[in-house]
Amino acid sequence: MLCIAAVLVLASAANASPLLVRDAVSPTLAVDAQGRALVSYRTKAGQAKRLLAWGAVDALPPTPGTAQVAFQVDYTGGWGAFRKAIWKTFRNVCRPYAGPPLAWFVTGCTAPDGSHWVLQSWQRGLRPQGRPSTPVQAAWELRLSHFTGDVAQLEVWQDWKYDTKINAVFGRMTYRGVPVYGFGMTPKGEPTDGFGRLVYYDTLDSGYGPGWRRADAMSTHAPGGVFCAIFARNLTDRFGTNKGFGSRYRITVSGPGVTPDVSWEDASLPLWDAKNAVLVAHEREMNRVVQALADPDPRCAAL
Repeated sequence: MLCIAAVLVLASAANASPLLVRDAVSPTLAVDAQGRALVSYRTKAGQAKRLLAWGAVDALPPTPGTAQVAFQVDYTGGWGAFRKAIWKTFRNVCRPYAGPPLAWFVTGCTAPDGSHWVLQSWQRGLRPQGRPSTPVQAAWELRLSHFTGDVAQLEVWQDWKYDTKINAVFGRMTYRGVPVYGFGMTPKGEPTDGFGRLVYYDTLDSGYGPGWRRADAMSTHAPGGVFCAIFARNLTDRFGTNKGFGSRYRITVSGPGVTPDVSWEDASLPLWDAKNAVLVAHEREMNRVVQALADPDPRCAAL
């Protein structure tokens, strides 16, 4: 007999990510009048699955000693939490999605109360600076959000660092005007609470290989929500050799709380030319931006 506690998942404060499942096939989304989302999908093996999620919307600002908002999730379609198969009599009241455009969008809808529910999918677990070596690393994660109003914002800038062979990509993440950051991280730089967020950096057609490749993932910094990374043609770093200098760069970050994941993408800067007045002016402006961010991490402050 399956234990009820094993099928009802309550997201913890240390893992407020809206990840539902990996490699879901043909997912659909419905929401009932009680504010419960029904996500239906099939596994790679063709097995039909249904889960319910409820109990959270938007996000809290970083607050010490407080848990970030998180969904309650029942992977049995209702039996684990309500002792009945809710999915069999589920009545969808959600309307066509009327929210803002989002990266990695799969499907979404807008509830009668005006809040938005969205499914997104992307490869969050990719192996840095190489091809995926495990199914989890290669998986496409299905991620659920429930939000009102604005989503998190990414402000991103590019600069040159040390010499012409290195691009610096740095920015700031905010939600409703408040920086997004956590209060602790592991020795590997992973957040230890529900407020911290990892910033995932991808590079296109770089020294790591053709197409998009994961370059790195690092936490936003307290107290400003700042993040930074460098993309070099050939530079020794914590992974061995950084060859991430590409034709384009992309950043994706899980939204705070249960808000949508957000992304930024742009072409890389041209090679530095001290005789190019446009590039010189850009460099000076970026130096002013870095000073204004006033981030305590020397990796970002020294850009």
